[in-house]
Formats: sequence, C-alpha cells, structure tokens
Amino acid sequence: MMKPNIFAVITLALLALAAIAVPVLRHYKKGAALESLIRALLPALTTEAEKLFGGGTGQIKLSWVIDQVYQRLPEQLASRVSVAQIEKLVDAVLGKLRPLWAARPEVLMDAAVNAALSVWPETDQYDNPECPG
Repeated sequence: MMKPNIFAVITLALLALAAIAVPVLRHYKKGAALESLIRALLPALTTEAEKLFGGGTGQIKLSWVIDQVYQRLPEQLASRVSVAQIEKLVDAVLGKLRPLWAARPEVLMDAAVNAALSVWPETDQYDNPECPG
C-alpha cells in the first residue's frame, strides 16, 4: 500500500479551501462596496426628506428615502439590498446628521426658498387695490 504524500494532501486541501474562500470574499467585497454606495447617497436623501416632509413624519420620510435609494441603484444591485439593511444605514446616518441639523438649521432650508424669502415683498399683492384679480 502506498503512503499518501503529505505535501500533496496539504496542497489539495489548500486548493479546496481557496476554491471556497475566493467566491465568499468576492461576495463580501461586493456587499461592502454596495453598502458604501448607499452610505454615500443617504446624507443628501435624508436631508432632502427632512426638507420635504418636516418633523413628525418619520415613517413617511423613511419610506421616501428607501424608495429613492432603490430608484438610484441599478436593478442588479437593488435586488441585493433589503429594506432592513437600508433602514439600519439610515439610522446610522441620522445619528450623525441630527446634531448637524440642530446646530445649523439653515442646512435644512433650500437655497431657492432662502432666495425667495429674501426678496418676498412686505405687502401681499392681493391686498393691493391696484392689482386686478
């Protein structure tokens, strides 16, 4: 009976391990990249949701943000991320943004709104008797 060559056995074991580990690591790396992409989108989306819907509308804002994330991701990537994963990322981002919003409320005001308010006339045009209508 022939003795197995220990070098050959170790080599085969390492090859089998590599055959399993490489796809797992690639999958993990892609997942990490997808998470980074979503994290990059969330500050702007959550701030926009806060501008659009205001306070006391948490579920509406969360639903809007999740919908916007899915709209911005390619279909192949969107199918690989769950609502629960996005919710977890939103919570993490909100933990960082809320102090910013509290310290600088102007961040929540749209530049166009600020510009319009700065030139808004003191009197309402509908109170002007010379204005038809």
